[in-house]
Amino acid sequence: MPEAGNPGFIIVLGVFIVAFSVASATHAPGGIGVFEIVALAGFPDMDTVSVLTALLVFRLFYLIAPLLLALVVVIGFERSQLARRRRPLG
Repeated sequence: MPEAGNPGFIIVLGVFIVAFSVASATHAPGGIGVFEIVALAGFPDMDTVSVLTALLVFRLFYLIAPLLLALVVVIGFERSQLARRRRPLG
C-alpha cells in the first residue's frame, strides 16, 4: 500500500481478508473485479489510483507470475517427454 495515508497493517489485513473472502464466495474466476471493488470500498480515504496500483502489483505476483512459471515448467516437462518418446529404443 502507498505510504501516504496508509492505515496500518491490521486494517490492511482486515480489508484483505474480507475482500478475499467475498471474492471466493462469488465463484468469479480469480475473484477478478470483486476483490478490487471490496478493497476500494475498504479504503475510502485513500487515493483510488494508489490502491488500484497496489492491487495490480498484488495480482501480478499472485496470479501472473505463478502462471508464467507454471507454463515454463509444463512446457519443459512436455518437451522432455516428447524427446524421450522420439528416441530409438535400442
